[in-house]
Amino acid sequence: TDLKGQGTVTFHGTPGAAPFQPADVFVWGTLKISIPPMATFSTGPIFQAGIAGTHLVTLSTHEHRLGTRVQVWSSASEGDLGQPLADDTDWANPAWRSLNPPLDYSGSNGLSFKCDWDNTTDKAVTFGEGALDEMCFVLGYYYPSSGVDTCIDGS
Repeated sequence: TDLKGQGTVTFHGTPGAAPFQPADVFVWGTLKISIPPMATFSTGPIFQAGIAGTHLVTLSTHEHRLGTRVQVWSSASEGDLGQPLADDTDWANPAWRSLNPPLDYSGSNGLSFKCDWDNTTDKAVTFGEGALDEMCFVLGYYYPSSGVDTCIDGS
């Protein structure tokens, strides 16, 4: 059956901050999720470069009900897991993190992320938008805006 959800988000800005920089949302993730019944699964670290000349100011993570952990690192390049930024183990209540100072992107550095699951059901679970499917996303805000930055599996 359908499930309904509801949430509330409140943002507090700095009054009178100048100069104004338009910000936007980034959503990076993977569709490569295939969890056998009664098994665990991990994406392994996935690297995504940031847009050159932009600055990351906040981030959070997103999984569904079988998610057990999402880790995020600031990475100088693919394979670098040197600076941990997030380690969420509660899929229903991931933290929003403000980055102060912001992370500056050169076009070659970015984020690495890894999602883990424990499929306690008797059915295989894959990526999907339903409550019984799974997801693996890192999301947040960056500036200056180049529009919504959606990158799924490197494109």
